[in-house]
Amino acid sequence: MPRSSSLLGAALLLCLALSTSATRLLQQNNEVDVAEAPSGLVVLYKENANPDAKANDFTKKNKDVGKKAVWGSMKGAHLSLPPGLAKKNKDDLIKKLKADPDVVAVAEDAPAKIYQEAVPTGVTEMYSVMTSSGTSLTSALAASAAVASKVRIAVIDTGVAAHTDLSVHTEGFSVFKKGKRMDWTDRNGHGTHCAGTAAARYSNGVGVAGVSPGTTIVPVKVLGDNGSGSMSGIIAGLDWVRSNAARLNIKVASMSLGGGKYDPLNTAVARLYASGIAVAVAAGNENQDLMNVSPASADGVIRVTAIDPTTRRAASFSNYMGGSGPETNVVAAPGTSIKSTYIGNSYATLSGTSMATPHVAGLMAQLFARGDCTTAACVYARLASCTKVDVSGSAGSRYGYEAFMGAVC
Repeated sequence: MPRSSSLLGAALLLCLALSTSATRLLQQNNEVDVAEAPSGLVVLYKENANPDAKANDFTKKNKDVGKKAVWGSMKGAHLSLPPGLAKKNKDDLIKKLKADPDVVAVAEDAPAKIYQEAVPTGVTEMYSVMTSSGTSLTSALAASAAVASKVRIAVIDTGVAAHTDLSVHTEGFSVFKKGKRMDWTDRNGHGTHCAGTAAARYSNGVGVAGVSPGTTIVPVKVLGDNGSGSMSGIIAGLDWVRSNAARLNIKVASMSLGGGKYDPLNTAVARLYASGIAVAVAAGNENQDLMNVSPASADGVIRVTAIDPTTRRAASFSNYMGGSGPETNVVAAPGTSIKSTYIGNSYATLSGTSMATPHVAGLMAQLFARGDCTTAACVYARLASCTKVDVSGSAGSRYGYEAFMGAVC
């Protein structure tokens, strides 16, 4: 998620900042995607339930409720409520939904955001185990590039912009539309930056190289051009990924976003992993227990904290695994001063757990592409063997162990 640099301007939400150049681009563009304020109820049903039928039945019995969207793959629904509905009435509706044995999770829709703090040492650090044992960085990256096309990574973010240094799939998803057409173009920069860290091309004579250089990125735009969105929008994106993963050969999902702890989103992310997709999520930038935020607190994810790649110490802003949860599936990766691709076919240097997460997503893609793993469970197990350096920060704070590319993984 990035820390302010010379490119970054006014703070947006908690740890969010937009670069001044990006702000100018937004002002000049008449087709800016800005998420609607979150509203309504988000419901996840049991996997064997019919979400459309369940939603229809509930709306018929409760006149204040409408059906805004149904997520067939995630077995969920977004139910609309009339503006100004009293809190007591909302609570009563949630109570009724919770009384349904087919309901797994329900909550009022809530805001979500990119994890951006605010440059290119990250990929070099990821390959340092290999280079310290005698393999040149050039040959290590070339070997990764040779197999990178065997898998695809879904970047669930602000979209992905066209870029000389990226292979972006022609098919994607967006919760935003231009007329009748979905538009997953990134006009914020965050999603494009994450895409480059995971998979920027190598040996093309320009820019930077990603951890899995040349892997095709499938853009999934769930946050608007101002970096904000809703939990319902993220779940809609996850539903699309789950429905299309087999057809599009998506093996990895990278999620550098989040918000407060939110059970429906955690349930949806866990279902994405259960369907065979390895999921890397940002731990967050509030210097707090990551179990307080979603999707980092979900089961079935690799939670990525941020370190300074020059010191191998935890970044001051990074969330960590505190006393409320087990130190499981917590991995650290470079997250300060990371240079990567950016909107306008340019490059930018940013910091945050958002920047750390796609390093791990690229590593996951390589484990699939090299044939080391055929399942997400295998990827998670292998990551445990990749993590070599303890990067614990302050007393009682746990940041996991640093992930590396290397012969052992």
